[in-house]
Amino acid sequence: MANRRMFSLDVVDTDLFLEMPISSQALYFHLGMRADDDGFVASPNKIIKLANCAKDDMNVLISRGFVIQMGERLIVIRHWKQNNFLRSDRHKKTIYQTELLMLTDNGGIYELKADSEQTLKAADCVVTQMVDKTEASGIPTVNQRYTQDSIGKDSLGKVSKDKDSTDPPPDPPKKKRTVFIPPTPEEVEAYCKERGNGISGEAFCDYYEARGWILKGGEKMKDWRATVRTWERNRGFKYKKPGETKPSQGKPKSKFNNCHQRKYDYAELEKNYTLVNKRASEIVFHPGAGSEFE
Repeated sequence: MANRRMFSLDVVDTDLFLEMPISSQALYFHLGMRADDDGFVASPNKIIKLANCAKDDMNVLISRGFVIQMGERLIVIRHWKQNNFLRSDRHKKTIYQTELLMLTDNGGIYELKADSEQTLKAADCVVTQMVDKTEASGIPTVNQRYTQDSIGKDSLGKVSKDKDSTDPPPDPPKKKRTVFIPPTPEEVEAYCKERGNGISGEAFCDYYEARGWILKGGEKMKDWRATVRTWERNRGFKYKKPGETKPSQGKPKSKFNNCHQRKYDYAELEKNYTLVNKRASEIVFHPGAGSEFE
């Protein structure tokens, strides 16, 4: 079914059309937009509700000859071929071929054959009896004669996909919010003593109490023990678990002070120093001439 439809002024710009109620005119346009390529509409009752119209508007269209009722749930636009012209390579044949054979094309206007009226009335009686029996038994049935769209593999997959997509995703589990409780100086002192870092619990609490327990980045403190460990790292303290060697305190050694002291023989050095001085005193220089070593 195409997404675009046309309406001829020869149909909608006549007194017969314009004298109808506005709701009936609107219903005609809605039916024309949703008809298949041969002018058949398989869900007129649904369209009446969508357009906020009444069944009386449909009766007006039928009595004025703008639509032909082919059954309880099927109609055809009477001036369909006057309104729309589709190329043969784009035309999709209607699935209501039996009902199409009941119509004749009179200059672009559908006319119901004389013998077809009796056939439609008989079919409607059968459908009415089936509906009555179904309602009495409580078992729902589907009238295949008035089903516009057939259900295939592609349709089933699409419907299932659309149905799943409408389901809202489950809400993620909510995390419990923990409320920070400032520690007492005794608690900090006990924790620092356990770690052996030498930090004063009273100094720690006084510092952050003055700051409103706000860290340097502007965030509220969440774990005071983690802050104590940050103080340790800033002071160069390396915590070691119980059983290991005693933790070192203070600043680490400079990386440049890593050479061992050389050992010298001072007696030998003194001997060499004396010998050099003696040899230097024996050197004689003459003006204008080089040394004796030349």
